[in-house]
Amino acid sequence: MIHHLNGDKQDFRPENLLTLPSQAAHMVVEHIERKRSRGMAPLFELEQMVAGSVCLPLDSG
Repeated sequence: MIHHLNGDKQDFRPENLLTLPSQAAHMVVEHIERKRSRGMAPLFELEQMVAGSVCLPLDSG
């Protein structure tokens, strides 16, 4: 699963792409980014969900 860090699905620069191990991991990243962009705390933290299975940036902004 590929996640576009800047949200632009047409931007395929390597520095804008994040490879995720599953759709579930992608959903976690999307949830956290959506909540943070609205100034809200996520329901869970990334570390709790992926439990070290993948290295993800905590702040994409």
